[in-house]
Amino acid sequence: MMNHSTSSDALDAEHSYPLSDDHATLSLQSILLSHIKSQGPLPFDQWMSQCLYHPSQGYYTKGDQRVGKRGDFFTAVSVGSLFGKILTHRIADFIKRHAAQDFTIIETGANTGQLASDILESLASDFPKLYARCNYTICEPLSRMRATQISLLQKHRDKVTHIDQITKNISKNELGIILSNELIDAFPAKLITLANDEWLERHVSHQFDTFCWHDQPILNTTLQSFADSLSGYPNNYTTEYRLGTQDYAARCADPFTHSLCITIDYGYTTSELYHPDRITGSLRCYSRHTADEDPLTEPGNKDITAHVNFSLLAAQMKEHGLEPQTFESQSRYLTLHSKNLLKQFEKQNPIEISKWIRQFQTLTHPSMMGQRFLVLECIKGATPQPTVLEKLELNS
Repeated sequence: MMNHSTSSDALDAEHSYPLSDDHATLSLQSILLSHIKSQGPLPFDQWMSQCLYHPSQGYYTKGDQRVGKRGDFFTAVSVGSLFGKILTHRIADFIKRHAAQDFTIIETGANTGQLASDILESLASDFPKLYARCNYTICEPLSRMRATQISLLQKHRDKVTHIDQITKNISKNELGIILSNELIDAFPAKLITLANDEWLERHVSHQFDTFCWHDQPILNTTLQSFADSLSGYPNNYTTEYRLGTQDYAARCADPFTHSLCITIDYGYTTSELYHPDRITGSLRCYSRHTADEDPLTEPGNKDITAHVNFSLLAAQMKEHGLEPQTFESQSRYLTLHSKNLLKQFEKQNPIEISKWIRQFQTLTHPSMMGQRFLVLECIKGATPQPTVLEKLELNS
């Protein structure tokens, strides 16, 4: 159901891979239990980081199949190649508005590399001149995922490079696209809970070798400031906050003079995410297409995710010069940018047309992926759009 990043941008820089991999044969449960017994309770964002990204035992580093019928969730990419083709047409439209020059696409959270493959295939077939000018860079610090991507993208190996994270000097080109699909939801999140009218940070401890919650006073000043902004919530209200999006927004603004940043994920605006009725927050776990709300069981064997605060992310992008220009449901966004594909549809055989129609319905239908996923576009140096800022609750 969900697709998550293996990019180091998704990790709080202070806590990236904090545990050693000296005992790779041990289960992650044993590794975490030993660490907590010796070092004390683990803040939840560090727990989440280890469950997802531990070098050998993390959910995304073990090399198991995660996507599709045999995995734990579906993604827009796993539906078929149409998703990548529509994104390619949007990218082409942006590039064509600038003078003829080389450009770079940076994808963060590329997973197996399938979206990169779909985009490069579409560029080669639909926009060969743009394909000739394109460089494709994937942010991927995990060697196992990088090997998977390299294998899949052999056909385009002259176009693709890999880096650990976005930096200022990763591209010699002034024009670029920064793309993420279901990336931010996998950034480790801190958890806070209201107890006796005081906000506390949730940590993970143990009792009789079983993991349990251990709440402590908030020490991080940014987290405390966020907690202080919350009022009118009932005791036992629990929610999440990500520290890593500020650094990510800054990195996205760095590489290019002219850039389009496309963020696709599931999430809410601030008022929706922190609604008083959302008493357990948005944190969820996924395994074998089944959801649960207990991130303390089966560490490393199931996905842990939380919805994106698009208001916060957009504000941080704007702060670093990436002006929000579009904020739409995936349904509306893909419908808008699929118009130029209609002529291609007409040229296909009936079997191919039927396949594309089924993919489009899955991607856009309100009961499937159409309304649950949102798309935020930010453009470096663009003119502010009051209606978009209003939708993002940034108009004040």
